[in-house]
Amino acid sequence: MYETEQEEQKVELEGFIEKIIFTNKETGWSVLAVHPKNEELGMKEITVTGVIFEARKNDEIHIKGVWIHNAKYGKQIKASELKIPMPTSIHGIYKLLKTKDFLPGVGPMLAQSIVDKFGVDTFRIFDEEPERLREIKGITKKKHEKIMSAYHAKTQMQDLLAFCATYNISANMAHKIFFAYGNSAVTIVSRNPYLLTELGHGIKGIGFKKADLIAKKLGLPMDSHDRKTHGIVYYQNECAAKKGGVAVPRDELIEEASEALELPYENIENTLDEMLTWTGKAGCFDTRCSWG
Repeated sequence: MYETEQEEQKVELEGFIEKIIFTNKETGWSVLAVHPKNEELGMKEITVTGVIFEARKNDEIHIKGVWIHNAKYGKQIKASELKIPMPTSIHGIYKLLKTKDFLPGVGPMLAQSIVDKFGVDTFRIFDEEPERLREIKGITKKKHEKIMSAYHAKTQMQDLLAFCATYNISANMAHKIFFAYGNSAVTIVSRNPYLLTELGHGIKGIGFKKADLIAKKLGLPMDSHDRKTHGIVYYQNECAAKKGGVAVPRDELIEEASEALELPYENIENTLDEMLTWTGKAGCFDTRCSWG
């Protein structure tokens, strides 16, 4: 056994990233060396494993997880949640703002002007009173729009990456989701994860079964309209592929979908009848076959 966990070994702590030992850019899984703020732990450096994206050396980090003992590497934290908060000190805020590629058009001089004006309230201004950035000399209307667009994209992308990591969706797919749904990606996908199966059009998307697992974890109802309609289409394609054709007998499809979705036959039948009336779909069914 390579690692062990025991009850009551849960841990929450804050610290600073001393070193990024390893990171997988696709999945976000990382191994970090962290210097804890709480010196009472008696450890100057703690090894932490977990999922995090775009972490940098010296970043402050908030950790939730459990202590484990790795047979090879010893005591470490297996994190269930890793977060890099926005800096709260003037120095930290300035350091982030002037970072290359953080915000377009914001270099050391403009970053200093922003921090001189708003101090520790800088990111509160970004979030709650973004129009006040126009008070800074050199921030024109056009530049303001560009800065805020990039800032919202950064913060929303971080939220999306964290959301996707929870449901084992790769960083690569997260970027595709963001491209499809923009800053509303987390909200849209949380309401209807089955939309992820429609990311086709040249993009390899997430299949119905993966979307269904996400929906269950989110606590969405098993008899939701979205689940039934996407499930019917998925199992129609599955049945047709097995038969080497495109048409599937209606009763066979209803039975297959009813059993797979664990819903009553009549429920699936009513949904299928409703789908027959959709614009552009009526021609895909007849009274004997589905999607044929």
